Amino acid sequence: MTDFQALRAFVEAGGTLYCSYDGLAVDGFEELFGVDIVCSSVPQGDAWSLHVPGRESPLSGPLPSPISPLHVKRHLSVSARSAKGMSSSLLVNEYGQGHAVLVTIPFEFCLAMTPYAFEHGCQPYHEVYSFVGKLAGIKGMQAEANPAVETREFSSGARRVIVLANHEPHVHTVSVIVPGGAAQRAWSWRRNAPVRLEEGVLRLKLGPSEGDIVEIT
Repeated sequence: MTDFQALRAFVEAGGTLYCSYDGLAVDGFEELFGVDIVCSSVPQGDAWSLHVPGRESPLSGPLPSPISPLHVKRHLSVSARSAKGMSSSLLVNEYGQGHAVLVTIPFEFCLAMTPYAFEHGCQPYHEVYSFVGKLAGIKGMQAEANPAVETREFSSGARRVIVLANHEPHVHTVSVIVPGGAAQRAWSWRRNAPVRLEEGVLRLKLGPSEGDIVEIT
């Protein structure tokens, strides 16, 4: 079984597969993502635009200037077989028990080649991954719906910790809902001190690009 066949089987069994196009050519691509490829072309202009299902206006951001022929990535023009994707550049195809999600621009390449891509906020980029995460049924903790702050909870036996990471070069004060009883306490490993946990809400400040591990007892 090839890697692509394994991915197709994963989706068919109920998984969610995400792919942003940068020149991929493999047998079965059109079937899995529910599209007919019309053509591919080098992007023009200085900005990308991406329609996300459920969002009225498209997301947008700067297109990088190719440094060499090796850096030229291609946009994909497709005809979507599913009505869900007819007017959108982020296409969702139900395949078997799962979903195949196709972004018709080289999304991650644009991020990687754009200096200070997140300097003015990461909301446009966060919305794409948040959409895919919800489609896949991934339940992450929300820090005041702040896309700049990533939060995850881990537990082992009686120990329980919350890991937080501020992905922006700015200070963020965050509030995270922590399910559990009112008698809980929180301890910051970075500060080696207790942090506020009142009525099931954890409140703390994260410096620029700072992370923390908070233990809940």
